[in-house]
Amino acid sequence: MKLLFLDIDGVLNSYALNKPFLTALKDGVISNGKADGDIEPVCRIHRFLSIDFSKAALIADLCEQFGFKIVLSSSWRYSSGLGKTIDSLKRFSGFDILMPYLVGQTVRIAYMDRDRLNRYKQDSHYGERGAEIQDYLDTHEDVEDYLIIDDDDDMLSNQMDHFYNTDNWDGFTHRDYMNLLKKYSDYE
Repeated sequence: MKLLFLDIDGVLNSYALNKPFLTALKDGVISNGKADGDIEPVCRIHRFLSIDFSKAALIADLCEQFGFKIVLSSSWRYSSGLGKTIDSLKRFSGFDILMPYLVGQTVRIAYMDRDRLNRYKQDSHYGERGAEIQDYLDTHEDVEDYLIIDDDDDMLSNQMDHFYNTDNWDGFTHRDYMNLLKKYSDYE
């Protein structure tokens, strides 16, 4: 199976698209809802954000052309499972085009096996998102290739050849799409 590990913020949406909300959050006009001990406050603030349909359509086209299945690696995922994450994402009209390709989500670092996590932390380029992705890869033997699309670069060193970094101001653009189209067309 070929997997696409997909972030949402900075990929399917952008700072430019969500600037009014993010400014209000930064200025304290609205709250992120974080409570002591709460590891998923970000999930609650996503109800204010948008998903750009044109960006989702570009990702869907990559999935269709190259056979990728999507594993959500975004902070938009819920720890209680993919079902709750899917229920949450159904509220966003832009994400529905990606639903047929969605097969899983990474485990949050707080719930990860400690032995595997300690092994990932030995990496010279350790990052939490990269550890979460590596944990998914290590526990799913049927992965033949993968691509990571994210605006943050907190990946492990062995993942860098599979990593495509977007600009969080613009999110996933047509230029990004063309770059990946060329890369995977040459690869096929």
